Amino acid sequence: MKKIITAAMVLIMAASMTACGSVESSDSADPGANISAVTDPETAAETTTTEAIEEETMVHLAGGWSTVTGDTSLSANAAAKSAFDKAAETLCGMEYEPISLLATQVVAGTNYCILCRGKATVPDAQPVIQLVYIYEDLKGNAELTNTKTIIDSEMLDGGFAVNDGDIAIERNEEVKEAFEKATQMLTGAELEPEAYLGNQVVAGSNYLVLCKQTAAVPGAEPEFTLATVYSDLDGNAEISEIEEIVFGEYDSTEDNN
Repeated sequence: MKKIITAAMVLIMAASMTACGSVESSDSADPGANISAVTDPETAAETTTTEAIEEETMVHLAGGWSTVTGDTSLSANAAAKSAFDKAAETLCGMEYEPISLLATQVVAGTNYCILCRGKATVPDAQPVIQLVYIYEDLKGNAELTNTKTIIDSEMLDGGFAVNDGDIAIERNEEVKEAFEKATQMLTGAELEPEAYLGNQVVAGSNYLVLCKQTAAVPGAEPEFTLATVYSDLDGNAEISEIEEIVFGEYDSTEDNN
């Protein structure tokens, strides 16, 4: 598993960046360009209401990113789902299944960070877990601009393997039991499991779980982390590692080509 390294600041993504094998480039609007007016009053009211609801579920972070604090499913985030669907239509070489909308960033348009399970469109391809960055310009054009790999597809001996089944922790009994045991004595923060991403066979098992983490202090805002839960052969469990997800970090250029 490639670790996500904590950074104090993150880079604002260039709207015009494209990745080979991702999507065709779209024209980026200049900052300050006007969005086409909505002439239907009912549509305008619905759009305003949706934006207001989604704004209430965001926490603003350094670097212009706002983390999602409410429902992270794309079905509950209409703007992100629309951008993802438009970008996916022009993808070549990869297919992505969205897991969670983690954060957004307002630029000349909007950047979305969506955790996805992906697979190359070649025979016998192995799945990957990636942060997928999608940019939607002010004209409504959307494209995939960058990725950050969480679990790769190389399936090396001793490495993590992607969970290719149901990601809901409630429907993975062994993982759910291990997570509950491991967090019983956890102090300093509350971990809310979002998705079971993969496992690693050791002397027992490691489970990688996407979590929404909130520090146990008044007024603390949640952040997204990757928790490694270790379950030994005797059924004992503990949190062996917690890594913060830092938005705006990408795979190297060579990895994207």
